[in-house]
Amino acid sequence: MSRKVLDASPWFGQPRGLTVLFLTNMWEQFSYFGMRALLVYYMTKQLLIAQGTASLIYGTYTACAYFTPIVGGVIADRLLGKRRAIIIGASVMAAGHFMMGFPNLLYVALATIALGNGLLAPASTRCPCRPSSAASLSRLSWSGSSRARASSPPARCCSRG
Repeated sequence: MSRKVLDASPWFGQPRGLTVLFLTNMWEQFSYFGMRALLVYYMTKQLLIAQGTASLIYGTYTACAYFTPIVGGVIADRLLGKRRAIIIGASVMAAGHFMMGFPNLLYVALATIALGNGLLAPASTRCPCRPSSAASLSRLSWSGSSRARASSPPARCCSRG
């Protein structure tokens, strides 16, 4: 991202990039944890899937959601780039959530959400020793204000930016 974009006029006293970072992280968290909390209940009560089978599907979905960022990170780094990976990942996740409305597409929807998460999650993480938000915060322009000095993110801890 160019410095000109990062130094654009602030939004509510914060760098503009912080808004994008916040909204992207909010979408990822809401999408994954919000749906995860209701998934087994939806399958057992609405789709009438047995509890054991619903739990197995839930476990498989959770494993895929944690595994796909490994592959998604490679794809984002080598083929797509950060920005395209975030846009494609968020769009794929949104399509997966839309498909959840159709009972026949349950398995396809869960796979689609996990694949979208695979692209979206690692695209906002570039430093292996910090959580995703902190890694991206360190690239924002925080110079000049007293609020920035009081709440500035930690210094870089690795060579990857």
